[in-house]
Amino acid sequence: MPLDGKVTDFIAPAKIEPLSDDPAIAVRQAIALLRGPLPNGFKWHYPDTFKQTDCETKGCAVGWFHMVWPKQIAANVRRAGEYFGMSESEASKVFISAASVHREILMWEVTPAMVADDLEAWADKKYGKPTDVN
Repeated sequence: MPLDGKVTDFIAPAKIEPLSDDPAIAVRQAIALLRGPLPNGFKWHYPDTFKQTDCETKGCAVGWFHMVWPKQIAANVRRAGEYFGMSESEASKVFISAASVHREILMWEVTPAMVADDLEAWADKKYGKPTDVN
């Protein structure tokens, strides 16, 4: 579902569970969140993440995580990645470089599902497939 470069509003998600202290579980919660509807008041507009050092509530995955779990997830790619057990390089690759990973599309065509796919691929390598996580 390309977004055609426009800032778009979405509906609120169902009840959000508190974020786990276990990085292997927390990253799966984050992936599930990205695959669901966005909350009211949040605008997914991926290019905005490149206009600030800390994306805050700009239209990226980290901004969304910070909006939902502000006590655990900082509005900062490196610190958010640390919560999931990622190095700074890994966090940048998943949360900032999604447009270059999906080279066939323009930056504003990146969707939450694409970021979820990249995060899931990283989590599967780091922690194993969900059936392997205790």
